[in-house]
Amino acid sequence: QEVRGFSQIRFGDIVDMRLMDDEKDNNTVIADRLADLITDRFEVTAEQVRLPLAVAVECADGILNLAFRRKLYDIDTVVAEARKVVRGYLSGKLDQPKDTPSPR
Repeated sequence: QEVRGFSQIRFGDIVDMRLMDDEKDNNTVIADRLADLITDRFEVTAEQVRLPLAVAVECADGILNLAFRRKLYDIDTVVAEARKVVRGYLSGKLDQPKDTPSPR
């Protein structure tokens, strides 16, 4: 909805912050689920991955919001930038076994 005097007002972010869970915000739900998936598959503890994944999800969310908030950049380009940032951050936080191929 647009209001005269303002370029644009978005209500979706505020209304949907707890869409996935009544007690946790959406980004926390996503980060927790990713942590569960990683700890189930690899030999790491939740304590090792929970904070790095929470930071990565918040970074990705902020970068992806840029694509929709400003609409100055091609969405695919912004998604590619988000991937670079998240991969770069997580690669410095999570050790990957040498025999495991890098995800694409």
